[in-house]
Amino acid sequence: MKITIQDLADHLGISKGTVSRALRGYKDVSAATVERVQQAAKELGYQPSAVAQGIKTGLARSVGLILLSESSAASPPFLMQFINGISTSIAKQGYTLTVATAQSDAEMVELHRDLFVQRKVDGFILPRTTQNDPRIQILDQLEAPLVLYGQTENLTQYSWFDINQVECFRRSTTRLLDFGHKHLAFLGGDAPLFYNSLRRKGVELGIQEFDQGEVQLQIFENITTVADGLECALRLLKSTQPPTAFLCALDLSALGVIRATKQLELIPGEHVSVIGYEGIPEGEFSEPGLTTFEVDQYEAGSQCGVKLMQLIHEKGAKVSGTLTMAVLLERGSDGPVRFNSGELATFIRNRRRLLSSQETLQQMTEKSLRN
Repeated sequence: MKITIQDLADHLGISKGTVSRALRGYKDVSAATVERVQQAAKELGYQPSAVAQGIKTGLARSVGLILLSESSAASPPFLMQFINGISTSIAKQGYTLTVATAQSDAEMVELHRDLFVQRKVDGFILPRTTQNDPRIQILDQLEAPLVLYGQTENLTQYSWFDINQVECFRRSTTRLLDFGHKHLAFLGGDAPLFYNSLRRKGVELGIQEFDQGEVQLQIFENITTVADGLECALRLLKSTQPPTAFLCALDLSALGVIRATKQLELIPGEHVSVIGYEGIPEGEFSEPGLTTFEVDQYEAGSQCGVKLMQLIHEKGAKVSGTLTMAVLLERGSDGPVRFNSGELATFIRNRRRLLSSQETLQQMTEKSLRN
């Protein structure tokens, strides 16, 4: 049962008005009484009405999170963990999370403006930041509190939380180079999004640290789904100079690469290495398990929520940025190089010929049995 101000008053044997004024910090209530009321409120689990507080303060006591409905990289596990993290952190301040979806970038900008102008939310968390992000531009004009989950230009102007994606991909790259791989492919994600440039930069830095003119890197963009990864990897592996290792901006595309290797009867981690990023559950249960960097999406949401509450409630709160690391999960999809690019091309070509011969023989056998 929800504890009310009247319950507190009855418990303490003082008037409802005194309890109310003590909770709101009025100076005409003695310090001793304020302390008694606050202690009783804590012991009994009293929570002030969000509606009543909103009326008094002019705050909606809600935070906005607007997602693009066609976002290919926003997998359900990512969203649920991130949303749970936000909701848990802002609930401590009596806030709820308002989640909406937009069908286009233009509609997304309109939703941000409308929700804030109509006082339905007090601020926003912005994931999947872009160069010259139009959401930031409109919220700047409205002077709306915002926190970025990601990075963009002029970071000193905003509060933000992000993973050190440059360092993650630098480590992934040097890991493969240490394994002896010299022909790499980077399957990038959404080209317009800021994260993609950071992950690509990490790959390039890793090669620069190692390169003596012998490492070859192929770069592809907008490879965001399992199907994208499958199609891209098949095309590359059937070429005359296939990569021996794949660095994938997203786990989904990495899982597509693993499927491609299996279609060609290659063994991931032995014939070809694959490393992903994000740590989605599907990666653990692929065969072999996907080596990847796991991002704590719950913690990311929680940190974004805390930063936004500070901006909304603390007068003169300074913007702050936080950069943290993801955790490398070493599984079976990567390992020491077995073939160089030319040898891998020959191995795949011979494998395909063998498979083709086996299929032809099977067809002939089935035909003879029918006759």
